[in-house]
Amino acid sequence: MNATPLKHLGSYRVEARGVRHVDRVLADEIDALARVAIEPNVFHESWMLAPALAHLGAAELLLVAVRDGSGTLSGLFPLHLERRYHGVPLRCLRSWQHDYLFLGSPLVAADGAERTIGALLDWCASGDAPAGVLELLDVRADGPLAAAITAASHARGCAMRVAKSERALLDLRAPSRSGVSGKHKKELRRLERRLGDLGRLDYSDLAAGEDAEPWLERFLALEAAGWKGRGGTALAARSGGRAFFLAAAREASRRGRLQMLEMRLDGAAIAAKCNFIGGEGVFMFKIAYDERYAKYSPGVLLELFGMGVLQAGATRFAWADSCARPEHFMAERLWSDRRALGDYSICARGRVARALITHADRLRDLKRYVTASART
Repeated sequence: MNATPLKHLGSYRVEARGVRHVDRVLADEIDALARVAIEPNVFHESWMLAPALAHLGAAELLLVAVRDGSGTLSGLFPLHLERRYHGVPLRCLRSWQHDYLFLGSPLVAADGAERTIGALLDWCASGDAPAGVLELLDVRADGPLAAAITAASHARGCAMRVAKSERALLDLRAPSRSGVSGKHKKELRRLERRLGDLGRLDYSDLAAGEDAEPWLERFLALEAAGWKGRGGTALAARSGGRAFFLAAAREASRRGRLQMLEMRLDGAAIAAKCNFIGGEGVFMFKIAYDERYAKYSPGVLLELFGMGVLQAGATRFAWADSCARPEHFMAERLWSDRRALGDYSICARGRVARALITHADRLRDLKRYVTASART
């Protein structure tokens, strides 16, 4: 493990080190930070980060830690050093990503969030950082963390570009919680009755303290048996995918942070769903179903059951993030609420880099024009 010297920035200090695994001391610090984070993100908590590093092929991760005046971890930024920025030969520090990471928001303590972000940007500007451009991907763009990023960037005169998108969200405290029309609900009830004609149909969710292992194995088997398995994208079909999932889900279960749902026909699971709990929210991770029953829409029916479970616990949960890609046909039809996401490109030093960030959209359009002209 290689570490840069601590850089003191006012009362805050920054440490960047290459890591290949998460040790117990670091895990405890991450867990403590997650409990006071301005926004939750299960994908960067220790029980997700550790198995991702162990099983998903990252040779080394640049973990940038910001500490406050007492030495307490106030910000954690998992990054990769990239040699190119959107095709341009410009070094940048970019959010670490993998196939099962559906939110990139870093863990930042609520107390002093802007100062923590500011310390990171000051480090990038100081020349001690390996790059002066910071690219934070898939950050929630409509919350207090985004506000802190924006405020810290503007206070330092950094060039900043934000590319925004949105995805389906279930707001459990809003009057309208579903985008399902009355006509669609009627059709789904009809399909449910037809499915029930084939045998005993029931729904279930993992109870507190129940052994999660059989649920996890049934989920993996269902996913592998379908189109994801045939296409090589199922968890069990991908290198390290199964090991990552089982390690993360087992630890989530131990912490009371795992939610499993099933639809069963004559006792056999024909649809299964896995969610992870973070703070007052739920992150919808994966769903699978038996394709032999596809005409009955078992996945959608299980989603509706899951909505009922979440609404029953609305005093505990405020929202459920679909974790679906933007414009996902099923998610956007089921949930009318939206979560804004942003890719934040911030230039802390370098005139050329600043120009590239400032005029990135124009350069992209110019590149498209040149490419199209060359084809005609």
